[in-house]
Amino acid sequence: MANPPPYRLVETSGPQSPRIKVLLVGLPRWFGDVLTEVAKGEQDFELIFSHPTRDLRSQVLDSSADAVIAGMVDHKLPRDCEKLLWMQQPRAVLGVEEHSGRAVLHRLRPEAVELGEVSPEQLLAATRAAATEVPMKDRWTGEGEPHV
Repeated sequence: MANPPPYRLVETSGPQSPRIKVLLVGLPRWFGDVLTEVAKGEQDFELIFSHPTRDLRSQVLDSSADAVIAGMVDHKLPRDCEKLLWMQQPRAVLGVEEHSGRAVLHRLRPEAVELGEVSPEQLLAATRAAATEVPMKDRWTGEGEPHV
């Protein structure tokens, strides 16, 4: 399976509003494509595919990412993504497991909030809440929008 090109952007249409820039890291191509399709219906998302051979920290800084969605390895964030938690930006790193759809929100506090099994729509809703620093409950029910 070929890696996505670096910095492939998903353009959304609609009224101008602050864009939430989300860097996608280590996700299977099919999952990135699903998020891309879901994000097309959202007016405030800009998805950016990371490049596996570039330094992740540099990619976050160059893209001004508000959040990172990363594929988890053995139920954990990849080491490079853990290091992002101590940077000013991104505001949040969401880890997602490919097979179960389980997601975990990480923030600088350091904090990890178990989100449970999520749909692509719910993952984007959780990303929006985290990137715009809307406080989330300690445990998200996984139904509908995250409770804030």
